[in-house]
Amino acid sequence: MQEYFYGTGRIRALEARMLSAAQITRMAAAPDFKSAYAVLMESAYAEHLSHLKQPFNFEELAELELLALKDLMDFIAPGNEVIRVLFKKYDYLNLKILFRAFYNGQKEIEHYSRISTVSFEKLRLQVFEETKVIDDQDLLAAIAAAKEAYKAKGGFRALDLALNEHYSALLKTLPLLRLEKAKYMIGGIEPLAGFLLAKENETKTIRFILICKKNNVDRASIESYV
Repeated sequence: MQEYFYGTGRIRALEARMLSAAQITRMAAAPDFKSAYAVLMESAYAEHLSHLKQPFNFEELAELELLALKDLMDFIAPGNEVIRVLFKKYDYLNLKILFRAFYNGQKEIEHYSRISTVSFEKLRLQVFEETKVIDDQDLLAAIAAAKEAYKAKGGFRALDLALNEHYSALLKTLPLLRLEKAKYMIGGIEPLAGFLLAKENETKTIRFILICKKNNVDRASIESYV
C-alpha cells in the first residue's frame, strides 16, 4: 500500500490556494463579467494568463488549471488506478464528442478535452477508422457498447446512456474511498482524490458564474446555485 506522504503535503499546499468562499461570493456579486473574471486574477488561476490563446477565455483557463493538476497527479501518484479512473471521465466526454461528429459526418472537431488519459487523436482513429491504436480495454469496451446502443436504439441519447453506464460501472470497481476523512489524513490516496474532485467542482462553479455573468443572470439566481 502506497501512503503518498509527499503527495499529500503538496496537495495541502495547493488546498490553501483554492478560491475561498469569500472570493466565490465576490464573483457572484460582481456587477458584470469582467469584474467577476478579475477575481480569478487574484488567485492561482492568474498563473495561466500568459498561456491563454484569447483574453478572458475562462473555458481554457479552467482546462489549463486541470491540466496542471493532471501533470501533478501523474508525478506524485504515477500509475494509481483511482486517479486514472477519475481522469478517465474526460475520455468518455471525448467519446461523446467523437461519436456525434462521426455519425453527423463531421470531420473537423475544434472543441474537446485535453485532460483525457488517452490522446484525442488516438480516440478519433479508433472511432472513425477503427484503427487499433489504443490498448485500454475499458475504453475499447465502451466504444463497442456505444456503437451497439446507437445501432440498436438510434440517437445520441442511447449512446450517451451506454457510455454513462459504462463509466459508472468502472467507478464501482474502485476501492471504497474515505473521502469524508480525506481533509484530516496525512497520507493515502484519499487526499489526492479528494483534491481532484474539489478542483473539478471549483472549475464548474467558476464556469457557471462566468456564463451567468455573460448572459446577465441576476445575482440571486447565481447565489442560489453556488
